[in-house]
Parts: sequence; structure tokens; C-alpha cells
Amino acid sequence: GFNFDGTDDYVKAQTSSSFGIIGNITISAWIKRNNTSRYEVILAKTNGTSRQDYDFYICGPSCAAGVDDGKLQLYADGLTNPISTGKIIDNNWHHVAVSRSGSVTRYYIDGIDAGGGTQSGSFNNNADPVTIGTDDNGVNSFYGKIDDVRLYNRVLSDAEIKMLYNMGR
Repeated sequence: GFNFDGTDDYVKAQTSSSFGIIGNITISAWIKRNNTSRYEVILAKTNGTSRQDYDFYICGPSCAAGVDDGKLQLYADGLTNPISTGKIIDNNWHHVAVSRSGSVTRYYIDGIDAGGGTQSGSFNNNADPVTIGTDDNGVNSFYGKIDDVRLYNRVLSDAEIKMLYNMGR
């Protein structure tokens, strides 16, 4: 896995049309946070400032005045962006996932449904890279470890997400 310092560490994939997902999507990863009061990006396709095609992150105190601290969100420009009901408030390893089928977004923590909501509209498809551990170039950097990151251009079933969790335990 990757160990991020929370300042300027990240992984950037080369720009590829394979990452131009505008519809159904699933993102999953194993994460271990060093600080549970930070806004931290897990995986994003964004330029970090003016475009977010898709951005999967953990909310920090800046999300809704801290009310959503530790909750998951899949953000995309111009869309309603639902937030998870479940949250991560410790420094243990956790499997996190988000899937979007049509307009329904579902979050998972450790293989268990963690809420979701409606997210209608298509993701944008800009020529931006996919990054792990940051929005782009160290912005909103992850402080901790990220492992086994997966990006799918389809929706994984509840059973498939549970299987990913069980494989990594």
C-alpha cells in the first residue's frame, strides 16, 4: 500500500480514456487514517481547483461545520452529492467503497451498507488524471495509508463489495 504524509504525497495515474467514467461507477479502497479530523481524498479525477469529474473523500471539520466529519462523499461538479450516514472515527484499517447506479449512490464501510442517496446527472469527462491521496498536486492530502484501490466502470453488487472486504481482512 501507499503511506501518505498528509502534506504532499500522492499517486497520479497517466491520463487515460479508461478513466472517463460518466455513468455507473464503483470505487473501493482500504484506508487507515492517522488523523480523524481531516478532509482527505481517497481517489479523484479532478484538476484540484475548478473541475471535479468525480472525487471520493472522507469529510473533515470543513464539511457542514463538522457535522459530517468522518463521513464519505462522492462529489461531482453540477450534481447533488449525497453523503454517507456511516462514518470512520478511528485509526483502524477500514474497507470503504462507493457505487453509483443510474442516480442511486451507495456507500459501504467494512462491507456494510453505510447509506447513500440520489445523485442525478452524468459525471463530466475532462482530460484530468486520476489521483490517489489528493484532489491534485497535494491539495486535501490523505494522512495515513491507502491500499488495494479499485476503480470500476460498473456497479459492484453488495455481495461483490462484501467479497472485497472479506478478501482484505
